[in-house]
Amino acid sequence: MNDPMITDLNIAQLKSIKNLSITSVIAEFDLYSPAKNNSIKDMLAAYRKKSLLDLAYYNFIDLKKSWTKSKMVDTLTEQFTETLTGRLLALDREQSDLLKQFVESDPTIRNEQTRVHQLFFIRVFPAAVKLGLLFPHQKDNKLVIEIPKELPEALNDFNNSENDELNYFIRDLDLALKAGIHLYGILSYSKIVDLYRILHPEMDLSNASLSKIFYYTSTLAIAHSYFQPTVMTIASDRFDNEFHAEMFMEALNHDHKEDYKPSKDELLFYAKHTFDRRSAEYKQLSKILRKITDDYDIAISIIETHLLLGSRMSILMEELSEDDTVVFNSEKEVGKFVQSYIDLQKKIRLWRNAGNTFQDLKKATPYSVLNPHNEQTMLDETPLPSNVIPFSARANKPNKTIQATSKKIGRNEPCPCGSGLKYKKCCGR
Repeated sequence: MNDPMITDLNIAQLKSIKNLSITSVIAEFDLYSPAKNNSIKDMLAAYRKKSLLDLAYYNFIDLKKSWTKSKMVDTLTEQFTETLTGRLLALDREQSDLLKQFVESDPTIRNEQTRVHQLFFIRVFPAAVKLGLLFPHQKDNKLVIEIPKELPEALNDFNNSENDELNYFIRDLDLALKAGIHLYGILSYSKIVDLYRILHPEMDLSNASLSKIFYYTSTLAIAHSYFQPTVMTIASDRFDNEFHAEMFMEALNHDHKEDYKPSKDELLFYAKHTFDRRSAEYKQLSKILRKITDDYDIAISIIETHLLLGSRMSILMEELSEDDTVVFNSEKEVGKFVQSYIDLQKKIRLWRNAGNTFQDLKKATPYSVLNPHNEQTMLDETPLPSNVIPFSARANKPNKTIQATSKKIGRNEPCPCGSGLKYKKCCGR
């Protein structure tokens, strides 16, 4: 193995990448002194007790605050040594390839500000530190990344384990986790077990199997940069932070909606996709959006998140207007955008609706329960457009407000919000 650490990277260079996960993980996990040797045990011993407890939390390992540091180190060393290959399996192929390139590269190459270098720090570094694969240390405003001597051998084992039983288990568990995140936004460990059973209905899960699911779910969540709002829940990285995820979870618990249960084919689809981007509604929204923004990727990401959350239209428009992410030139553009957004939201499985579509809920729930129009609710099921929608005009023109107009709706026609009621008895009151 080459030099086990990188010693010439300035912290300011990392901050220039503008990824909060990088700087936060350095702050949370920082060896207070260089490790005596480059073994996992020596590197763990160079952590403070708080970092050891955080590491145990992320990896679903039971440590007690009352334990001595020596006992914590011994417990973590035993767990990490036994599960090193398994924790590598939590990384996807791109992450593992980037990690392998970093570990095997010459130290001088590791310091270069290349695209691959940036990808490593964005896609791999935070997860690798939380998984106990790499150990950071700040010294004289430089970042030292210590590589345990056990890692190169484990990486080789990983590359030779394509047909390993554990590989297949983690692959299917990863499918269940990603499908659950895409369908619900937040899910409990027990829900992950339910989704895993959809993939393997014939399997009788023993207590040992359940423990393995809980452990590797945690490592997979770290690899995907998902949040853990509570010890037994996983939340999408589309949430701003853990507090945002907790607020959303409270709203879900208050609504008591029954989770949508996907078929096996649906689960496999949602493991790869959050939306059906081939649908006519998605294509129409995408087409309109490309005409009103120069930052399509940013704008569509914002819109997709608000679609899933079921946010009010006014909340979405406020965020899109920041920094002129989206700029409307006319009332007609506003009306088309609002209508296409509503059309798409009627078709998709909303997190706010526990993975159900509006049609699913209409079949099972009276409208008075489905959408009470409670103005105090943080997140409404239906993104009812405001009569007045703020937006910024093109560059060098002052901000102004435009009245959103669209095709006149008859009082006896179905309400465009998707409630199923007549317009006069819903939004037309």
